[in-house]
Amino acid sequence: MAQQTSVQFPSRDSPLVDKNGKVTEQWYLFFSLLASLTATAIEPVAVGASPFSYEASSIGFLNVAAGTVTSVVLQRGGESVSCPTSGLVPVAAGDTVTVDFSVAPSIHFIPSPRT
Repeated sequence: MAQQTSVQFPSRDSPLVDKNGKVTEQWYLFFSLLASLTATAIEPVAVGASPFSYEASSIGFLNVAAGTVTSVVLQRGGESVSCPTSGLVPVAAGDTVTVDFSVAPSIHFIPSPRT
């Protein structure tokens, strides 16, 4: 089965099971698509000078590990939020994560299976 780029929920009015207690075709197809989603490889990020900014091209997570990190800031639209200085930062396409450090961390992008 070809990789699907999006999965749509059946409508709220679609019954999950038919009168015989079997999953309806609409829901069966939905569950089949969910089960067939595959993730792409984890991508190492080449870290530049501090402060380093990464712009996500798709939905996923940015993993920041090791190094000596003083701040991690997620920017989405016109809003910015501080994040933990290590661990996973959830990102959407167009988000920017800025990392300040004195010793460069290891950064990897982990794509979501939904991309």
